[in-house]
Amino acid sequence: MQIMHFTPPQLASIFQVNETTIKRWIWAGKLKASLTTGRHYRVSRDQLNDFFKRYPKISLNSYVIRRYSKQKEKKIQEWEEYYDLMLKNKHEEAFVLLQSTYLSGNNITNIVDTYIVPVLHKIGFDYSKEIISIYEEHRMSFRISEQLSKLEQFVSKNNKNRKRAILLCAEGDNHIIPLQMLNLVLGKNNIDTHVLGMNISYEQLEKAVKEIKPNMICITKLYNINNPKKYLEKTKKLTKKYKIFIALGGPGWNEEIKKNLHRNIRWFGSMGSLEKFLSTKGGLKLSDL
Repeated sequence: MQIMHFTPPQLASIFQVNETTIKRWIWAGKLKASLTTGRHYRVSRDQLNDFFKRYPKISLNSYVIRRYSKQKEKKIQEWEEYYDLMLKNKHEEAFVLLQSTYLSGNNITNIVDTYIVPVLHKIGFDYSKEIISIYEEHRMSFRISEQLSKLEQFVSKNNKNRKRAILLCAEGDNHIIPLQMLNLVLGKNNIDTHVLGMNISYEQLEKAVKEIKPNMICITKLYNINNPKKYLEKTKKLTKKYKIFIALGGPGWNEEIKKNLHRNIRWFGSMGSLEKFLSTKGGLKLSDL
């Protein structure tokens, strides 16, 4: 699930100070915090907002907080600025933009759908039109992958009654970033993820299902190659045998496949739509899987 609090190491990164400084603020009563049963400090968003108001000079020493202050109570920003920063190799500033967006109250799923996904589309389009070089395409993709890993700090895990999901790229697909996005969004929803990786054959998937015994399988496919219909027909057998829900994502699944799925197999056009489906009363609830 998405965290509604921050740890001292996370705050140290945001304020650009060391962890001891954060603890000193807490001990001095400047920064309100609560203690977990394990005696660890946790600072809620409300406590953090109170600190911003009481100590604006300290807060504004941080670039992240300055960005946050400009964005507060505004709608989530468009992705063009994020793309421009990545293109100019200002990846640290780009991550600050994501951090400040999160601080402003936008959840991880919104950040993925509103920033990461359209920027990936833009990178692919610009490369196909030779607007950017293959070096720029690889560099930006690598940095986005790196930033998705860093965003995991904002997702906490509750080990009680967790469902299990297997994440993979279908056979012939070699793009890891969609799996990283799924890993974030499912983790936010308290689902234990097992990432098989890229270019996974049906035989590899079947073996993993027997070992992991998942409640859910997420398969991404960006390009329509290697007969996805045949691949999917084999995969359907797993839903019947093991009672598994299968979520498909990516444009590699053609329109015929998208229109002719059944109750246990669905195609989702965004991370938000997957999350909504899993949480709404009208959808297939995780408790029913």
